[in-house]
Amino acid sequence: MGMKYIIGYNPSLPYGEQWKEINVNSTADICMSQMLEFAIKQKYPDLYEKITEQCGGHFMKFDELTKEEFINVIFAVRGLAENEQLLDSHKKGLDLWNSLIEPLVLFDDRIENKG
Repeated sequence: MGMKYIIGYNPSLPYGEQWKEINVNSTADICMSQMLEFAIKQKYPDLYEKITEQCGGHFMKFDELTKEEFINVIFAVRGLAENEQLLDSHKKGLDLWNSLIEPLVLFDDRIENKG
């Protein structure tokens, strides 16, 4: 069983493309979940809990974050690239994030700095 990552909703996009979400398999989810925990749990524990709450299923929910919260999480994850203490699982989670989630982040209207 995998996990659904709900990144956000952008009403300015065409109908059918407004929700930005992706389903990932359990292996990808384990790597990304560990990476997210490493990236944000200690610095932003409330945000971590908000993102990982169980909602009758398995979700990572970013859609209910405020603009500031969303930016904090995204830049915490992006900042991991320079961290030399990453475990291999964190590196794999970051690679998966960059290939699967980051493209969805770029469409979110809460991010002004698209790079």
